[in-house]
Amino acid sequence: MSRLIEVKRAIAYAREPADEHGFLFVSATLGSLLGYQPVDVLADTAFWSRRVHPEDQAEALEGLRQAVQGRRHVQRYRFRHADGRYRWLRDTAEVRLDDEGTPTELLGWWEDVTDQVQTEAELAQRTHDLRERAKELSCLYAMAEVAERPGLTPAEVLQGVVEVVPQGMQFPELVAARLIVDSEEYCSAGFTETAWCARFDVVVHGRTAGALVVCYRQSPPGAPGRVFLKEEHVLLGLIAGRVGRIVERMRAQEDLRKARDVLEEEVRRRTAELRLSN
Repeated sequence: MSRLIEVKRAIAYAREPADEHGFLFVSATLGSLLGYQPVDVLADTAFWSRRVHPEDQAEALEGLRQAVQGRRHVQRYRFRHADGRYRWLRDTAEVRLDDEGTPTELLGWWEDVTDQVQTEAELAQRTHDLRERAKELSCLYAMAEVAERPGLTPAEVLQGVVEVVPQGMQFPELVAARLIVDSEEYCSAGFTETAWCARFDVVVHGRTAGALVVCYRQSPPGAPGRVFLKEEHVLLGLIAGRVGRIVERMRAQEDLRKARDVLEEEVRRRTAELRLSN
């Protein structure tokens, strides 16, 4: 055990197997790691239970009971340091039995794994953020693909665009969108205005020609009062801007088509006149 303490910077302990709160021994490393002295633990039967984070107490007690029942148990929970801050501990415990199989003591050790837990949380957040950014890029690519698809009418393009908008949101299954351009409306499946909506102007040639409205159909998960992430606001603003440019391009194409039709008609008329004059 002393070798374990030296190498792993662990706090070794021995507990009464029949008493969830009674300690028989705690190593001196308690002071350097958690700021307490072994006598603090041995003199106070409620020392451990009062310092385990309230949200972790039920699970920590259950893990202790499993260890007493003969199953080596490893668990993590938050424990209050002497300075008042909580640290994450990894608690490894196993029971020692006498010749008749009766538990005589529970042996274990605590390791401070706060840095590891924080690293894991940061990695999980970064992984989540990367996935969200990938969803946003996929949404933009899908939108571009719809806009470039040959043979679609302007109405079909705008309907296709609004249908891909929810794909870029954090909870796409809860989101629906409506696109309004020149009083024409295009909606994704299940759209209805709720208390959880965001609206972005669609500007065409410097004039507000409509809006992109994105709504959660029910209260979204997450922090109270926060509906859309900052990154989602940026994405939706970008989508509304691209919709404006798509509409400008489609109008330009339509104007070009009309001009070409007028030119072709004029060519046909002049050709017919020339034939008659000859």
